Amino acid sequence: MNLPVLFLLLLLAISLAPVRAEYRTFTNTEGRTVDAELIKADATQAWLRLKGGRVVPIARDTLSEADQTFITTWIADKVPDLKVKPDFDRGLTKGRSANSSVKQSFGMRVEIKNFSSKKALEVSEVIYYLVGRDATDADRYKVLSRQVFELTIEPGQTKKAFFENIVNHYSESERRNNGEKSGRGHRGLGYVLQIQRKRDMRLVHLSSSTSLLDDAKEAIISLEEGDETGKTFIKPVEEPKEKKKENEKKMPQVITIK
Repeated sequence: MNLPVLFLLLLLAISLAPVRAEYRTFTNTEGRTVDAELIKADATQAWLRLKGGRVVPIARDTLSEADQTFITTWIADKVPDLKVKPDFDRGLTKGRSANSSVKQSFGMRVEIKNFSSKKALEVSEVIYYLVGRDATDADRYKVLSRQVFELTIEPGQTKKAFFENIVNHYSESERRNNGEKSGRGHRGLGYVLQIQRKRDMRLVHLSSSTSLLDDAKEAIISLEEGDETGKTFIKPVEEPKEKKKENEKKMPQVITIK
């Protein structure tokens, strides 16, 4: 293969490869800055994904004029109107003895309809998080499963995302004679469902099955399978050991946009 042809094929491969959103510096009206990527926005709010993965909402009128112009341009690159219909099945089987294991089963299928007659939903990830609560500590949670299904939906088309069934075992909490609680594992609570366009990681849809998870869904989508958190659902970001030693005597500087 000659060099000109090879060069053209390389350019074609680059142009077809998915492009992830880049972090940019957002500045508020007080001059404070934060590096983040924009994943969702409407007339009054913007949702930013910080470098640690956490998603935070922020009022648009607290941002600089340049940032507001950027958000307006970003919104213009719209995704089509979708109807998202999750079908979440759950089952439970208890053992005969008081302290025996409880078996839970979960199934998830999602039907997505593109209402647009002209615009397709480009390659997107449908992400399903199954969240559980610690059997002995009501303030501890865990992502029991995180599954991803990729799809593209043409104008007027309806497609389904299918996820593997999950079986979860835990033993219920009981108070012993010494006052301590017994129990093991995590009781599955419900799901968070996220759809994001792969080209720029734009948040297309975000929902949950319970009010508890709905209040924390922006934090949950920054977690991975197996992550355990407190009631804030925010996983602490650990510094590398080398940096910890360097920063032991330094006061940490936190830049926050409010």
